Amino acid sequence: MAATNVDLEGEVRRGAFREDLFFRLDVIRIHLPPLRERPEDVTLLAERFQSELAGGPGRSARLRRGCHGALARASLARQRAGAPQCDRRAQLLAPGLGSAPAT
Repeated sequence: MAATNVDLEGEVRRGAFREDLFFRLDVIRIHLPPLRERPEDVTLLAERFQSELAGGPGRSARLRRGCHGALARASLARQRAGAPQCDRRAQLLAPGLGSAPAT
């Protein structure tokens, strides 16, 4: 599995990417729009990261009231790579604002 935001087909035509490697990678294409175009997924991802940070199987966490809107507005949280670190920093720096144990 591989992911890129580069037009590899165009890069092959330009001679900047190996054609044989392109054809090995180009078995099934899945277009996934950037997270900034899918704001409804931000909360789902944040909840997933919270569950992972809660300590593993059988333990869960939920976002506190008000976090959903803040996440939707935060540009860093919209970046898939930055979201877990952003949430972890929020948890460490302001424990009362991040997550709460699920009830």
